[in-house]
Amino acid sequence: MKKLLKNFFLKLVNKKKNNNFDFKNTRSVLFKVGDRIGDAVIISAALNQLKKAFPNIKLGYFVSKNNKFIFENSPLAIVCVKGFWDCLKNRKKWQVIINIEPAFTSKNLLQCFLLAPQYIISFPKNYKKYYNKDTVITDLYIEKVCHFSKILSLTPFKEFVKDIPVSYVMPPIPAKKQKEISALWQKEIKIIICPKGSYRKIEPKIIYETLSALPKEKLKNCHFIMPYTQGIEEYFFLQKIKDIAITFTKKIDICSFFALIKSADIVLSVDSAPVHIAVAYQKYLIALFLNYKNNMVCFAPETNKKITIITTKKEYFKAEENFEDFDVPSITNSLEKYIDVFDK
Repeated sequence: MKKLLKNFFLKLVNKKKNNNFDFKNTRSVLFKVGDRIGDAVIISAALNQLKKAFPNIKLGYFVSKNNKFIFENSPLAIVCVKGFWDCLKNRKKWQVIINIEPAFTSKNLLQCFLLAPQYIISFPKNYKKYYNKDTVITDLYIEKVCHFSKILSLTPFKEFVKDIPVSYVMPPIPAKKQKEISALWQKEIKIIICPKGSYRKIEPKIIYETLSALPKEKLKNCHFIMPYTQGIEEYFFLQKIKDIAITFTKKIDICSFFALIKSADIVLSVDSAPVHIAVAYQKYLIALFLNYKNNMVCFAPETNKKITIITTKKEYFKAEENFEDFDVPSITNSLEKYIDVFDK
């Protein structure tokens, strides 16, 4: 029965392939990416490229409560689509949908069906028994992967954006909010530590060993702030480390979170949203990543004098949530090097 229902649903939502779409005259593009904040920050680069290539284009993003702040306030004038009712209201109003969600799901397919675009571009999807690249008809299914900020280079839009630099576009922070958040800092060198994201976590002992190994003279002008996230309590013991000024914030809204990272000098973070926000604000960054090739290709920022990527010593072949096999001296040395930039 389940198979019959799934097949019936696929017959309903599958569309005939469009082999004649005119990308040169594209007037509207809607992105379906998911609800992660970090992904939204990265994809802002692709939105920015399209806006520069097609100044009069209408751009949209399927938002959630997690990431809507980024797009509701975007200088790119993004149209926010929020649910099934919005899909109906927007039916046949979008020419192209770029679907970067990790899998084909009933919800995802129904939303695209209701929107009824002229052309759908889908990026690699996790295999599901009933919904996969062989059963779901999409106008263009892209097998390759690349960094999320450069996804347009794999699409027919590549010829229009190839000479446009990749640049993230952040929402404006109200001056009053920025001043309020900046007042949290108590010392000259401002360092944010984000050991825990929604899907990733650095074990507390890694952070403890990193901070404990910093020379005492390097700490006198440093203030560390750890923003609130669920489960942050297990890191509270770090306040007991001698000679370290460290503050844990209360729960703050997403605008305040962006303002906090914008106000910092250095960010030390697990692979999660703060990494990409720090890149957008051009902060000194130490990003801790799982040594997992697919994840590194899609999400790890390019290293330069302000960005250091440190991976687990062990190589992984699937995503993991908790990892701790980092070379702690590498983290400490990188942090000490960045502190020296500001310790004048």
